[in-house]
Amino acid sequence: MLSLQPLALDLFSGTGHSLDAFTYAGWRVLRVELNPRLPAEEHADIAEWHYNGAWPFFLWASPPCTDYSKCDQPGLFPGHVPDLTLARATRRVLDDVRPLAWAVENVRGARPFFEPLFGRPAVHYGSRYVWSNVPAGMWPKLPPQWKGASPHRWVRGVTHHVRSPRKRSEIPLAISSATHLAVTTYLDG
Repeated sequence: MLSLQPLALDLFSGTGHSLDAFTYAGWRVLRVELNPRLPAEEHADIAEWHYNGAWPFFLWASPPCTDYSKCDQPGLFPGHVPDLTLARATRRVLDDVRPLAWAVENVRGARPFFEPLFGRPAVHYGSRYVWSNVPAGMWPKLPPQWKGASPHRWVRGVTHHVRSPRKRSEIPLAISSATHLAVTTYLDG
């Protein structure tokens, strides 16, 4: 069991829910988000951002997925090549910060572009893929009620017909909890 109040960094934090399970478990979470209208301890462009603070045990990053979603729809977007600036910036931050554990979340369309930067995905929950240094065997399966359901159904009070991109991109508590379990198991091991 971790004895200090561990620190986690949440890059591209959006609505700020990605690491809710960590916050509930007593972790200190530093959220970094570009959009000043969204909650974050720091508002910055990750492409230019450099971390200068306490060493984090864990780093989570959810770079914007819109560009990668297009790669998974070749009939609609033939020959689309995504901008890798933020994925490369995430790799740079990981190399600079060197957290004990890290995870990068995105969609299936990001696989061919993320694998050279982050390796093979450790796990996927529905349409959300997670690249991580936490071994695949440490990531829990989601409870049966979520099997085959759209991850959008996992967000509190939201159906799978979500029109708001902000709500659709919110990381469900089920995934936050699975991440917390995997990371703490890895760090305690």
